[in-house]
Amino acid sequence: MTQSCFKPVLTTIDIITISISIVALLVSLITVYFSFFRKKLSFIGCLTAFHTLSKNDPMKGRFEFSLSNNGNRELLVRDIIIDLVNAPNGMLLPVIDSEEIPIVLKPGQIVLSNIELPNLFLHKVAESDSIVLFNFQVYSPDGKLFIATKEIKFNNKDLEIGNNQWKPFKMEKYSSGI
Repeated sequence: MTQSCFKPVLTTIDIITISISIVALLVSLITVYFSFFRKKLSFIGCLTAFHTLSKNDPMKGRFEFSLSNNGNRELLVRDIIIDLVNAPNGMLLPVIDSEEIPIVLKPGQIVLSNIELPNLFLHKVAESDSIVLFNFQVYSPDGKLFIATKEIKFNNKDLEIGNNQWKPFKMEKYSSGI
């Protein structure tokens, strides 16, 4: 009776093939995780244009914002609220009336939103050296509130906006401070 003492030998080609298969399996598992299980919320806004005379009403200035959803879940932009920093006492804030808000942003979607404010208000803000805050209220699908704030400070009484005012802004989780 003879016994075969066959011992399998891995060649270099076999090792390379197995290594490539393991890497491909890992890439597939990572892709499945990012595609189906990871839930990312990401909202980025940017001031894209500012006109001191609106097309609709020459008594108003128009801010144009691009709003984008870079995550993989829908987001609701519910409202935009104006606030002031360093405002003189008794200064009234205008209410924003936009036909484009509220809006549901689908993943990967970008929209332009126009916000008009009275020029008289904008000139008073510039004269008082105040900062206008545009607070975008953003809700996630599970009802969490996020705030994305854009600060606008005019360089002079001619309502010029500096270069640093054009940088994008992102949402942050809202906390009531209580």
